[in-house]
Amino acid sequence: MAEDIPRAWFDAFTSIDERLDRSNELLAQSVSTLAAMLDQLGGVPPVQIPSEGRSIALYAEVEPLELALVTEDVPIGGKIKQLAISWPDGCDFNVLVAFGHSDQWVVPGITDHYERNNDTTVIYPLNEPVYEGEECWLRIGNGDDTNPHAISATVVIVK
Repeated sequence: MAEDIPRAWFDAFTSIDERLDRSNELLAQSVSTLAAMLDQLGGVPPVQIPSEGRSIALYAEVEPLELALVTEDVPIGGKIKQLAISWPDGCDFNVLVAFGHSDQWVVPGITDHYERNNDTTVIYPLNEPVYEGEECWLRIGNGDDTNPHAISATVVIVK
């Protein structure tokens, strides 16, 4: 693998520290470029809820090393068009979250798997059919052994 990289590239650097510094510089430039591109695109736009649409708010504050299941009945039949899950700062990828309805796992889409994050709101565009009265759920596992964490999600359903 190393033989595929031109030796002249390495000759410009006299130590491994300098090589790592240069690699970090290049990575930072790439991340900066990608961030600028996302800013230009405006990110994922939130779904506008039409007059025949509804939203469901799911929220729980989960104590250290505890599990929570938050449920809410679907107010109208239609399709889930968007799910937004918010992880506050401090979750540090220790708080696991899954969303679904009835026995269907929607996010992440694989039974008994979970998403994890920190200090962000992730918007999932969906097109998931649901029925009025069906139960939506949010499963939360707080793997942090010290701090409670409050997780919220908003589900947008349209007819």
